[in-house]
Amino acid sequence: MTTPRNWTDRDLDGIFNRVAQQIESIARDFASELIDVNMARDIDSQEPVIRFVFADNTAPALERMPHSIGGTKVVSTFKS
Repeated sequence: MTTPRNWTDRDLDGIFNRVAQQIESIARDFASELIDVNMARDIDSQEPVIRFVFADNTAPALERMPHSIGGTKVVSTFKS
């Protein structure tokens, strides 16, 4: 078991910047449904995640969403 790390905003920005091209490519596929893409900390593990935020009234093909980008877990949420 690894020791939890205190991820700073700077750490999260660095991860995001490192995989920005892959994120942009995926975001283009979901452009009509996507509200935002950002870095966050997983509630349970506190590990960084790349979060794709979709509008509530959309039905994106989430099966096309990768499970990770550059080793960072990908999650999706819905927001009005």
